[in-house]
Amino acid sequence: MSTESMISLSSSSFLHLRLGKEWIGEKTAWLAIIGFGTIIFNQIFVNLVIAGLHSYA
Repeated sequence: MSTESMISLSSSSFLHLRLGKEWIGEKTAWLAIIGFGTIIFNQIFVNLVIAGLHSYA
């Protein structure tokens, strides 16, 4: 999965749970932290460390 699709998936799940399921407070903060960590992991590890089709290095 590319970085752009992970950003879209993370943002859409955050907005869906925040608005649709009325998540507020600590649960929403943890979801945002997990999404941010996933995006940073993909950007650094997948795109720069792993050499392959998804690498920009």
